[in-house]
Order: sequence, then C-alpha cells, then structure tokens
Amino acid sequence: MANMMAYLLWRGDLSMKTVPFNEVDNLIFTQLCYFNFDEVMEENEVCTLYELEKRFFQKYDKSTFSLGLFFPPEINELLSVAAASKRFGNVKVTRPVNLLDREKKIQFGAVTFLLEDKSFYCAFRGTDDYILSWYESFSLGVYDELPIHALAKDYLAASVKRYRFRRFRVGGHSKGGHLSQYAAMKLDKRAQKRLITVYNNDGPGFRYDITADEGFRRIEDRLVLVTPYMSMVGAMLNHSRAGDILASDGEGAFQHSAFNWHVTHDSFVRLPQRSKESVLFEASLKNWLGKIDDSEKERFLIAMYQLLSASGAETLSEISEDRINSALSLGKTLLSFDKETRDLVSRAVLLFLRERRTVLKKTKDAEKQFKKSKKTPGKEDDSSSPDGVS
Repeated sequence: MANMMAYLLWRGDLSMKTVPFNEVDNLIFTQLCYFNFDEVMEENEVCTLYELEKRFFQKYDKSTFSLGLFFPPEINELLSVAAASKRFGNVKVTRPVNLLDREKKIQFGAVTFLLEDKSFYCAFRGTDDYILSWYESFSLGVYDELPIHALAKDYLAASVKRYRFRRFRVGGHSKGGHLSQYAAMKLDKRAQKRLITVYNNDGPGFRYDITADEGFRRIEDRLVLVTPYMSMVGAMLNHSRAGDILASDGEGAFQHSAFNWHVTHDSFVRLPQRSKESVLFEASLKNWLGKIDDSEKERFLIAMYQLLSASGAETLSEISEDRINSALSLGKTLLSFDKETRDLVSRAVLLFLRERRTVLKKTKDAEKQFKKSKKTPGKEDDSSSPDGVS
C-alpha cells in the first residue's frame, strides 16, 4: 500500500498554488521538523528547503546519518525527495528550534514553514531518541502542564505575530500533535480567526476535560484528529472526541510510525474502527492510571528516568543490556527506592529491554530492505501516476 513517500513521488511536481494543501502534506511537514535545521541556519534566516537539504547533508553523511532507533532510514530520503520537488523545494523554512535542557528536563523542537499559497505551517516535534524526551512524554500522564506547553504556546504566538498577514495551520506527530492542539487553543481569539486547521497526528490527549476550555471550543471544528488502526500513543489520556482511524502497516507500536500510514491520492485511508487490541490497551491503561495516585505516578516516572540515566546512556539507541545490568548491579539508584518501587521498575525495565530488542531487529531488517531496494536497477515505480497511489 502507498505511503507518503509514494504520494510525494506522484504529487511532487505540482506546487501548492496549483493543487491546494492537504492532510498528507501535513504529515510530511511533521516528519521534516525532526531534523535539527538550526545547525545549518543562521538566526532569523529564511531558507528554502531545497537549499537547506544541501547544507544539511554537507554537514552529515546521508548514508550513515540517523535520527535514532525509532526512525526508519526512509526519513533521510524524505527530506531529499521533498527538497528536490516543486511542491516542497520552494517552501521557506524559518524559526527552527531545538532545545534539550537536561536540568529542566525539556526536549522541544519546532519549525515554521512558509508556503507558496501565502499561508504558513507550524510544526511541533514529537518524541525523539533522547531518554529525556521519553521521560517528558510520559510526564503528560502525571502533570497537567509542563514547560514544553508554555514553549509551544509562545512559539506559535510568535510565528502568528511575525507573519500577521498569513493564515496558518499547525500540527505535529505524536507529542508534537498534542502540543499543536494545546498551542492553538491558547492563542487569543483574534489570532484563532486566522487558523485554518490543527492536525493532531496520533498524539496523546490531556489529563483534563479540554472541552471546558473556551479557547479549545473556538477551534474544535478545525481540529483533525487521526490515529492508526492499532493506536497506543494516540489512545493515551483524554480527547474531546474519537479520532479518525487510519490504515497502517506494522505490528503494535510500529503502526505509530508515519511512514506506515496508508494514503490514497492526497488523503489517508480511513477505517471504520480501531483494533480490539488498541481498545483493550486504552481501557487497561486508563484502569491502571485510575488506581494510582499522582504521587505514585511521579515516583515511578522519576525512578525510571534515574535508572535509565544511571546506565550512562543519553538516547534509546545507546542503551544496551550490559549498561542496564551495570546500573542495576551497582544498585546506586534502586537501593534508594522502597521494595515496591524496586519491583515495579525492575519489571518495567525488563519489558523495555524485550521491546527494544524487537524494535532494533525490525529497524535493521528495514534498513537492509531499504538498501536492497535502492540497489535494484530498472524497477518501474508506478507511484509516479495517480493510479500508483492507491
């Protein structure tokens, strides 16, 4: 089944002035914002994606560059193909932010894309490879607001003010979708009138009932909320309504990857309902969270972060079984916990390691398959026509 790469090969020769912006364009921007464009741009610079891609892969070797364990190798190709296309190559990139503050436990990224249709798209980055980033994402289930909420609100407000003659869209994937929804509903009433669409692409909900928020009620009719057939991230916490269900490849958590989502022409392939496993996961998670008070959630979250940090790793890609075993054997972290917490953390770590091995194997298999497909000459790609995007 076709994905956003096939869409890009088909639709890339037509600008957004010729064929209007659509939801697959939105998904592509949510993936492009994972790249640290700030490393190859000057402050306050505005640069086309075409130029930016050249700078980025002059700095990094494209054949070896990786965004981390949970990002498929195709993401590098996505940047190159998008930059070379008429549809995305002339898109102007500005205000890239990449913030990692270990002391304050903040991971935040955002990019503003200026489109040829005189609008702009503000993209918020989701969870990346840093352990700190995952800690922050899980914190959404413990705290009503985090420092990233204020950062997202201020970032969007600043772009809206700077480009005051443009209408805009805002979106993100995973945690980025959650932040997009939050930032849009916190804009002032006048700014919200210029909002075209908010895209929450399989992002978590909120701990509280957001329908009581006046700012949210003003933009609710412009919210696009989508989750894959087997949704785990998007099923977390509370949404204002059920999202549209999308067809996606992969097993379990791998359906969360935007590269696995099916598209037909210029839209997602929708299904009538979520998988039974996804519904069961959501019910089980909410039941579990309902039985644990906030102080216990906080204790568990901090304990997990301390343990993974004690391993010496900063990213999920760096975590090895030897490092975790070393942290456990030293006991400097676990001995500070009571027995109940020690047992809880130990079980969670073992589960994490099993899942990590599965992810690592699937990632390596995907890389082998991707390299093999790149070496196969003369293969016709029917995605160059509308019939190929099925």
